[in-house]
Amino acid sequence: MRLPLVLAFALMVSPSCTTRRAGASFRVLPAKPDYLLRSPDSKDIPFPEVLGQYTTVGPGWVDLRPQIELRIENAYFREGAPKHGLANFLGTEIARYRMLSTGALEEIAVQSRVEQRPADQPPVQQLLSESQRRYRHHRLFYQILLNKKTDVRTAVLLSAASTDELTRFTEQLMIEPDSFCGGVSKHCTALPEACTASLEIEIVVNRVHWSVCGVAG
Repeated sequence: MRLPLVLAFALMVSPSCTTRRAGASFRVLPAKPDYLLRSPDSKDIPFPEVLGQYTTVGPGWVDLRPQIELRIENAYFREGAPKHGLANFLGTEIARYRMLSTGALEEIAVQSRVEQRPADQPPVQQLLSESQRRYRHHRLFYQILLNKKTDVRTAVLLSAASTDELTRFTEQLMIEPDSFCGGVSKHCTALPEACTASLEIEIVVNRVHWSVCGVAG
């Protein structure tokens, strides 16, 4: 199953990612060519169409909308050590952002699970610059290959002042990802390799509140 579909609602049946506040249930049903999501009112929606009911979805990316929360969790390792594996792993830090009606990303929480952060790795809340978070439009890419030599793929957040600008930046990112997002940019952030990004959406069905999450990259 493709990652954008997981981001939509595949994890809705997982207790770790879904909270239910009243009696109602969604069901995932086997079907061909795609699985179906059956809502409490017995309406069936093919998985590829689910996320598109809430926001704009493209090949490998999703647009953020007001009330969508962005969760960034970064892993930390001993100073100077490789950024992978368990031997030098120290813990993680989590930053959460909510998209406001203005389009800006508001930091709503920061949580650290690292006793002492290594000096060569920044705090998780510094991975996204304040200037980038002020833009009105944001697009999260699940995985972008920034450097063909290292074959490293990371999640990328692209931000712009208008939809036309966001479209133009997307085209540039697809053509020259390394030059457009590989350095310092106020419009583009490539998250570290040991970092995951996920989106959370609260939906209301017949006055029942659900918190739905999905890992992006």
